Amino acid sequence: MKTKAILAVAAFLVGTAAAATEDIAAPWREYWRTKRAECDAGIERIRKADASVVLRDRDGNALADKPCKIHQLSSDFTWGCSGLLLGQLGETNAVYEAKLSEFFNLVTTTFCLGVMEPEKGRYRFADDSGEVWRRPPSDRVLSFARAHGMRMKGQPLVCDRWHPEWAKGQTKEEAEAYYRDWFRRVAERYGKGVWYFDVVNEAFDARIRSRDFPLYQGDESLAFVDWAYAEAGKVFPRDCVLGINMGIAATDWNAQGKRYRDLCARILSKGIRLDAIGFQFHLFTKGVGRDFVQLKKWHPDMLRHSYEEFSKLGRPLYINEITIPSTILPGDEGRALQAEVAEDLYRFWFSRPEIHGVTWWNLCDGAAWSNEDDVKGALLDERMGDKPVFKTLRRLITQEWRTTLSTRTDSAGRVAFRGFRGKYEADFGDGTVVRFEVH
Repeated sequence: MKTKAILAVAAFLVGTAAAATEDIAAPWREYWRTKRAECDAGIERIRKADASVVLRDRDGNALADKPCKIHQLSSDFTWGCSGLLLGQLGETNAVYEAKLSEFFNLVTTTFCLGVMEPEKGRYRFADDSGEVWRRPPSDRVLSFARAHGMRMKGQPLVCDRWHPEWAKGQTKEEAEAYYRDWFRRVAERYGKGVWYFDVVNEAFDARIRSRDFPLYQGDESLAFVDWAYAEAGKVFPRDCVLGINMGIAATDWNAQGKRYRDLCARILSKGIRLDAIGFQFHLFTKGVGRDFVQLKKWHPDMLRHSYEEFSKLGRPLYINEITIPSTILPGDEGRALQAEVAEDLYRFWFSRPEIHGVTWWNLCDGAAWSNEDDVKGALLDERMGDKPVFKTLRRLITQEWRTTLSTRTDSAGRVAFRGFRGKYEADFGDGTVVRFEVH
């Protein structure tokens, strides 16, 4: 009788856990059950192109009637992750770097001025310029990106919380001169090597956390944002993207989201250069993550409407910093739910014509900023092992959303197919390889 009672209790507990899982995630699953086909149709329509390619040898002769394998090498969509721990993990550096470069095509690093110039006139650009946790020297990150054929993004050039301590007493005029010099230095060193910079980050938070930020001056219009883009636009080359980045609250189509849209519209209306608009997507607490999967916050329909409204400004949109908790449920259930939510979101974002790239924030658990690690929102665990979410993104990016086919050229050396936009190679199996692009 005692054994049966124990088994009954165990069965009840398992059943309760399963019911709790279903109760928490049911709204999310039901929504995406009805929307997945719509997303996949959008991906097929927006992310693919009909290609007709004539393949020739080095002498210009058509490679006629030859079997070949068409393989996509890279995507023109931006699949990113931050590289904030490059060179800072000792024995696990090699694993970290291998995972970071396995299927991402963008690496993001910070240009937080408070740690990039910790002392007046001492800049942390060079690889040997000293370590700051989660703030690797920028030359190191650029070298890594180049070695692995990745683009590099830097952020932010201006942020109230990262103004150097030694410069806190500056007047507005002194700060403006200081930031002009900062923009010039970064543009001269990285303007031709770094693909994208966020000039200003989290501007709406200055009122709450940094009233002493000398560029801010307490003005609700945030005039320093317009000023920063006008000045940065003077020194950065046109092919270096200058974007803006704001927290997840600005994604909501409410007062904060409309304020962000209006800020971007104001900058553009003045003829000031603003090349891209970015949103953070951090779910930094278990409670917020639970509300999200229960469709109580940032409902997908609201996100869609917000993206459509921002797209009217005529600039590409990017999801710049993504954190999805793996702690909404305990243990393996939480990690599985993290992967499930990530897949649905990535499928949704990839299907939206307004979105041009997405960037996950932390690669590995156990090394996030402050209390952000409480939600275990990274792609790898503390031992650099693949979490289900990493495996999910690998499958989507390298398999489901990458084109590979075996075919044969016609008598004119032509191959016609429909494939995801990006760079390709055609391998004829005899040592002949032809590379081309589909846009």
